[in-house]
Amino acid sequence: MHPALMFDPLRRRAGNWSKVLADADDAMALLAVRDLGIFEQLLHGPATLEDLADYASAAPRRLRAFLDVVTAMGFLERADEHGVPMYRLLPADDALFRDPNARNLLPSEDGPTFFGRRARAVEVLTSDRGIDVASSGGDVQADQRRTFLTYLDRHARAEASELASLLDEEPLNHLADLGCGGGTYTAAMLSRWPMATAVLVDRPNARHFVCSQMEEVGLADRTKFVGADLLEASWVDRVERPNVVIISNMLHNIGPDSCAKLIAAAARALIPGGRLVLKDFEVNHDRTGPPGGLRFALLMALCSEGGDLYSTHECAGWADDAGLIPEPPVRLHSAPESFVLVARKPA
Repeated sequence: MHPALMFDPLRRRAGNWSKVLADADDAMALLAVRDLGIFEQLLHGPATLEDLADYASAAPRRLRAFLDVVTAMGFLERADEHGVPMYRLLPADDALFRDPNARNLLPSEDGPTFFGRRARAVEVLTSDRGIDVASSGGDVQADQRRTFLTYLDRHARAEASELASLLDEEPLNHLADLGCGGGTYTAAMLSRWPMATAVLVDRPNARHFVCSQMEEVGLADRTKFVGADLLEASWVDRVERPNVVIISNMLHNIGPDSCAKLIAAAARALIPGGRLVLKDFEVNHDRTGPPGGLRFALLMALCSEGGDLYSTHECAGWADDAGLIPEPPVRLHSAPESFVLVARKPA
């Protein structure tokens, strides 16, 4: 290669584009190997390429290329035994796939779903119609919502426990958990206040899963589920007035006008002196970062009708407009990409 081409700034800039697309190739390889059941098969012990190809009904030459990439990324190990390459799970992944509860931590999308949604980006941009999915609060089938809520519950337990600890300087009598998901935050809150009760509000097709979760953690007699559209203020009349309302990881599913209306409805529901607790992912007010927040906002642009990430400044403004007194936001150690903002209703 001519030396001048090695230092061509345009060529190097084009290389940055290629690096981003290479990450997509890595994701494709990892999801394909997972979707073929290779990780579950390796729970039985190390296996050769031929064994894995036979198990997955895959072409050995092609499968080897996928396994090589997954191994190079650090998701598999490969070692020669008597001159024959053997693939095996890393200890961490062995534990992850062996425990069904831990496996719920993994993203639930398969390869075609993951890439199929993203392939529709230009369609979404030009039609201004998002892709309806459970993770963005979409009106999906009950089984899809159950799968997502199971994933969400497993991820949220540590931060729900930490959030509850932030609030325990004052008593909790009755909680309203709006957009409750799997009831993870309700469970964490009621575990710290054994005399408290809660109402959990979410879409009607989440009822069975939420009630089963409350039964499983022994809270069925202290909780009630209300199936409702939170963007219709009539839910306020169906709940006993709480002294704490929590809206966790829900505002990002809806547009700013809807956020303001929901916060105003939550403020009306609170008793005087009660607290509204907002928890969500972080994005800077000038939208310069952090990178994880910008990527999450990107997914909301792709997979929701009006969702976005909102800064603590915007959330505090909606709370103030609703007659609440916002406190300075705090960050969670268990979820440093998230914030918690408490706003109090005047006594």
